[in-house]
Amino acid sequence: KRSNDRAFFRVDTNIDAGMTAMGSFSDKEEPCKILNLSVGGVCVGSKERHNVGYKFILQTKLLQELESSLIFCQILRILERKHDYFEYGCQFLRLNSSDEERILQIIFDLQRKQR
Repeated sequence: KRSNDRAFFRVDTNIDAGMTAMGSFSDKEEPCKILNLSVGGVCVGSKERHNVGYKFILQTKLLQELESSLIFCQILRILERKHDYFEYGCQFLRLNSSDEERILQIIFDLQRKQR
């Protein structure tokens, strides 16, 4: 049996977002959903197929009252849920301590709204 231990608490979400490849000359933003969120990363659902190691910029409004955020991410795990739909376990890249505090506060706000 595989363990699913996580370094950080995760909150389930259903937030619209967009993914853009890092270092790409294309400005094509791929629609996706943020399925859960933690201080260390996100689970993103998408119809597009990517590989482990893929780096991208995630653009989203984590809370409606906030401005859009741009977050650097990298895919660590891939789950194919159904034909042409994938869930990606991603870690955040380039976060400083104030970014982590901000995400933690957003997680608390999301939890409070879900109750």
